[in-house]
This record gives sequence, C-alpha cells and structure tokens, in this order.
Amino acid sequence: MINYLDATLAPLKNDGQIKLHNQADFAGMHAAGRLVAECLDELDAMVVPGLPTEGVTLVGGRVDYVDRHPVATLVYKIRDHNIDVFVRPESARAPPSALRTVRGFNVAHATGSGMDWLAVSDLSAVELTSLVHRLSREDSMPKP
Repeated sequence: MINYLDATLAPLKNDGQIKLHNQADFAGMHAAGRLVAECLDELDAMVVPGLPTEGVTLVGGRVDYVDRHPVATLVYKIRDHNIDVFVRPESARAPPSALRTVRGFNVAHATGSGMDWLAVSDLSAVELTSLVHRLSREDSMPKP
C-alpha cells in the first residue's frame, strides 16, 4: 500500500512514503538548482575532470544538501581514499572549525574564491587540510 502525505509534515529521511510538494516547494527547488548551477559554473574554470594533480584525481561530482541547502560536491581520490569536498557560496555565519573529526572521518574547512570548502575523508588530517586549502585557492587548480 502506498501512503501519500504533505511534504512539509514528512520526515527528512526516506521512509518509503510518497511526499506531495506544493508550488512553493517547487519554486524553492528551482532556486536551489539555479544556485548549484551557478556554483558549478564558477568551479568549472578551476577543475579539470580526470586530470591527476600531484596524486589528486577528480573522479566525479553531484548535488548534495548540507543544513537543508544545496551544495556542489566534488569527489576526489588520493591513493585508496575518497574525498568529498562540499562547495557553496561563502556565508556570513561563523565558519566551522578548520579541522575536526566526526564519526571517525576527518573534516577540514577553508574559504577562498568566494566559496566555503568542506572536505570529508578518512585521509590523514594533515593531507586533508592541505588539500582543502589548496582547492580553495583560486590560483592552485589547473586551468583548461
């Protein structure tokens, strides 16, 4: 049996129920999509897919949500470690600490090029911090 419920009353996690969205929900989704497209367009000049840079390879990207806001997510690989780098326009609120550990994963933060950069991986804290700072500097990425 399929259950339908108002999306505003539904839990955030997928529970198998079909959520019905209203016109305002769709307008918000369109605005979120435009924001992510703008972020990806800005990043386009900074990254070259498949080009290894000092052992770092960009293997993909996707749109995720952090704090209920869309973010561009770049997926890199260093040796056998996957690194998710969440990128969004720089916010006015207080940035997270530069480095912390959450559930066994290192989380490193940097700002640069008008963006907030948050990298998450099981890569060592030193390497992850170095990578996220290098990515956040506009002059550090190869140009196509």
